[in-house]
Amino acid sequence: QSFGTAGHDTAGGATVAKDGSLYVGGAVPMLATFGSAQVGAGPFVLKLDAQGEVLWVQRLSTGKLGRVHRIMVSPTNSIIACGQANLNLAGSQIGYAGQIDAFVVQLNPTAGSILSRLLFGNSLDDTARDCTADANGAIYVTGHFTNGLNLPVEGIKAFGGEDIFTLKYDTLNSLVEWVKTAGSAEQQQAHA
Repeated sequence: QSFGTAGHDTAGGATVAKDGSLYVGGAVPMLATFGSAQVGAGPFVLKLDAQGEVLWVQRLSTGKLGRVHRIMVSPTNSIIACGQANLNLAGSQIGYAGQIDAFVVQLNPTAGSILSRLLFGNSLDDTARDCTADANGAIYVTGHFTNGLNLPVEGIKAFGGEDIFTLKYDTLNSLVEWVKTAGSAEQQQAHA
């Protein structure tokens, strides 16, 4: 099947579950129709069954500059997506810090509802480029940030320009357990 708008649509990743379902992460700049489901502008996750029929679509943020960069099925069978957003995440009052912020979300594979979410960054560009999860429900995220991450964790160091981060997020307690950073006065980016 094909889906899309008259604007610049992106697909940021896809993954297949054990039952043959396909999950696609992407972004659209305006209202889009996926089968009988519609989603407004911003990053989204789409679920198709093994025959390619749309089961659900979940909009992650209302910002037109948002993107899903990576999507995966976790060992606990939840759906994990990470990327960037330029407004708050859907269903959340967690503060958007400015320009582009990094995010990671955990979704229910049956209904597409958001189980857990983390939005972080500062007033400049910050992006989550890759994520993975363990069997205990923790999510590991890597990407790049500029000047800081606005997280309640000690020891986050910015080196200048764009710097690399890796963090561990405990979804059961909605807690960032640790953050590691690396960089220099030049630009660095982590993509995987």
